[in-house]
Amino acid sequence: MEKVRIVEIAEEASTTSSVVIEKANELGIKVKSPQSSVNEAQAEEILNYIMTGESKLLKSEKTPKKK
Repeated sequence: MEKVRIVEIAEEASTTSSVVIEKANELGIKVKSPQSSVNEAQAEEILNYIMTGESKLLKSEKTPKKK
């Protein structure tokens, strides 16, 4: 699988590398710098999360039901 750098994801999403790093970490993908690399599947997941706010990698949070 090909590796994709964080800075490349930022360019594609029209955002900054720091935003991409933050979103990746929220998804449990540990990256530290714009030069860090992720695999293609992770890159797609990060990009999708930035664009839509949704990801399969996020743990579902159950909200308490109102009575």
